[in-house]
Amino acid sequence: MRRAIGIVILALGLLLALIPWYIFPVCGQGRFAPLSGKKLMAHPCAGTARAETALAAAVALAGIAAAARPRRRTTLLASIIAAGLAVPVALAPAFAGICKMATMPCRTGTVPALGFVAVLLLAAGIAGMLLASGPE
Repeated sequence: MRRAIGIVILALGLLLALIPWYIFPVCGQGRFAPLSGKKLMAHPCAGTARAETALAAAVALAGIAAAARPRRRTTLLASIIAAGLAVPVALAPAFAGICKMATMPCRTGTVPALGFVAVLLLAAGIAGMLLASGPE
């Protein structure tokens, strides 16, 4: 069961990395990328995509550690990391930058998806902490 928590945390980390680039791409990425030869102005939401990718890497590494070594301490530490990073994941768009217009794709798709993954990450972290603190 501890290995499953690690796999869930790893999957959420990978999902978190894919959201701003491919699933719900920020402005200027994916299906919103400019046609070849066109110059694209810098969007503030590109900072959010980079910040979320860095946070996703930390979450994925914690998930890999918990899945590879499903011991009580490792699962507990990975769960604490996952729950602790849920808050920066949710708040990254506010601090790293987001477009001002409410109809931009980063505001309508990326930010809600990141908030949802942050809630799932917090739930997985709490579940892992409860599982790790239970009987052997």
